[in-house]
This record gives sequence, structure tokens and C-alpha cells, in this order.
Amino acid sequence: SDMEVNAIYEVKKCTVKFIVDEKVIKEEKIDYNAAVVYPADPSKAGYTFTGWDKEVKEVKEDVEIIATFTIIKYSIKYYDSANELSYPEQSEYTIEDNFYLPTFNVNLSKFMGWFTNQDFTGDALCQISQGMTGDLVLYALNVVMEYNEGVECWDTTPFTSETDAAKGIDTITTLPKIFEQDFYKYLIDNDL
Repeated sequence: SDMEVNAIYEVKKCTVKFIVDEKVIKEEKIDYNAAVVYPADPSKAGYTFTGWDKEVKEVKEDVEIIATFTIIKYSIKYYDSANELSYPEQSEYTIEDNFYLPTFNVNLSKFMGWFTNQDFTGDALCQISQGMTGDLVLYALNVVMEYNEGVECWDTTPFTSETDAAKGIDTITTLPKIFEQDFYKYLIDNDL
């Protein structure tokens, strides 16, 4: 008999993927010509999110949208007491960098390292390691060196009021001053 055959249509679905560092953070199938809903801006340590590589308003095909970032440059400031020191080649770093910090030697002093506080507590910082972030303010710790009869010893003035003895040996403890300096600093650093 006579017959009518009607075509049936289904809306085409398109796959939209949002990718951060080669990982899919959001994937969805949406109707052809529908508006794309972007996820919240992703974050990445040491980087600033600068946007997505494509701006798709209405999807017409499968699409991958990739997050783009710029690396953050952190500042490094060096101080010897209240005086700011200049190391132009090492005044900034990024999360990808790995380098040793410069030394700061003062006449008749021993450079003990850079510290992030003026109390010189905690561990000395000797290098920027890959993965570090944040602006740095560093303080140089120099300990005065004295020479008694040609023997090098530590002056413990920054840490104790003991007076120096001849040849770097303490008159009370009979220990070398260099041992007292290191041991006293160990006690301070560990709140003992």
C-alpha cells in the first residue's frame, strides 16, 4: 500500500577535552553548535595561568583545548646586616632553576651561609634547587676569624660572651673554639 517514510535525525555530539600538562582535567560530549563551558582556571606551582589555547564558543567538531602558562620569576635580595648586596646574575630564579648561591666573604671572617632571617636560625641556604618557589630575602652570616699565634680559631662573639684563649682553646672547657661555635649554633637551631 502507499507508505510514507520519515527520516529521523539525532543531534551530533562533539567531544570537548580540557588539558593541563598533557592530562585531561575535563571531558564532555555536547551537542553540535552548543556553547562550550570552560572549567575554572587551573593552577600550577611556579607558573601563572595565561589562558586556553583556543576560544571555542560553539562546538562544531571534536576539540582539545589546552591550558597555557608562563613561568614566574622570583626575586632574590641579599643583605649583610642592613646593607643590600648586588648579585645581578643571581637576583632572580624560576621553579626550573638549579644553581649555587654566591658567597660573601668579609676580611678575617668565615662565611657560614645565607639565612632567611636575621636571627640566623634554621639551616643555611647554599643553593636554589629545582622546585623552589617564592621571593627570597637572604642574610649573610659571617663569623669573625682570629689568629692566635698563627692558629686559626673562631671568635664566638655572635653567640656567647666567652673570651678567647690562646691558640683557640677555651680556658674553661678546654675545647677548641671551633667546636664550641658549631655546637652552640646546633643547640640554638634546635631549641635545646
